[in-house]
Amino acid sequence: MTLKGKQERIMASGATLPVVILICIVAYIGHSVICPVTRATDSFILFPSWSASSMPIWLNHLCSLATYILSAYLLVELNNRSDILRVRKTVLIAVFFLFITFCPELYTFSFTKLSLIALLLSLFFLFNSYQRRNSSSYLFHSFAILSIGTLFLPQLVFVIPVWLIGSSMLQSLNIRSFLASIVGFVLPYWFVLSYAFYVGDINIFVAPFQEMAQFGGMNIFAEVDVHNILSFALLLVLYIVSFFHCLFIDYDNKTRTRLILHFIIFLNIYLFLFIIIQPKYEVQILNLLLPGISLIICHFFSRTKSRISYYIFIATLILLLILYLLKMAPVS
Repeated sequence: MTLKGKQERIMASGATLPVVILICIVAYIGHSVICPVTRATDSFILFPSWSASSMPIWLNHLCSLATYILSAYLLVELNNRSDILRVRKTVLIAVFFLFITFCPELYTFSFTKLSLIALLLSLFFLFNSYQRRNSSSYLFHSFAILSIGTLFLPQLVFVIPVWLIGSSMLQSLNIRSFLASIVGFVLPYWFVLSYAFYVGDINIFVAPFQEMAQFGGMNIFAEVDVHNILSFALLLVLYIVSFFHCLFIDYDNKTRTRLILHFIIFLNIYLFLFIIIQPKYEVQILNLLLPGISLIICHFFSRTKSRISYYIFIATLILLLILYLLKMAPVS
């Protein structure tokens, strides 16, 4: 079989997901045995009861797995309903979990991870607003869900300009839908303010805004573990290759699919830049990057059948394995 045939067979095979599940189990067990048990620290906690640090480690990891399973389901539904990729849904799930597996810093659960679910749900309504005459309802729900996500990760507020640009790209933004977006985003905070007055603690309402105003150092080498920097660099290089390919074969997509792909590319570039500017949030933003990275990289490997793309595919797997092994070694 030619190299071209091997890559095509891997992407179309029904055995891809079971093999990836087996890899995930082996990698998780290996990490649990070799590395000491660690817990993720919440970068922000609106209510003390939301802290995941008191959970037993097995429950913590189970919650993390449940979050990613739900996120994978939402990602597949988002892909199917928006007609983004013409690939088996098992392939998209496999790529999504493969990246999670080789990033052990994502194994543990914190409530900031729920911002990923909010992001995917918000995207669902945003993409469905495409050329809708009643787009106000869709953008209201999209921004309301995004606003709920900021209660878990306040830095999510900085993607609002991207959402407005995206709604304009999808031809759903007008004066009425813009006002609906503002009302949708403000609504969850109105409930938080009401609760704060009810319990007599205005700090509950103020806390997300204080966290939004927090800016860490811009020296990525001082703020981020060197192994995580290598992971970030690999994902960035692979993403650049994938999105350039996506732009070059743009003519082959429907108009709606093309606009959605352009928005996903723009959103991910924005998040990559955010990590570079605010590296202290690297783990939290990497969590938000995974769906878009999975979609664009799946698009690349499913639409290319050349010898070079096969070599890139194999090199990616090898480099992910090397990075996984490096992350289990102590930093000198």
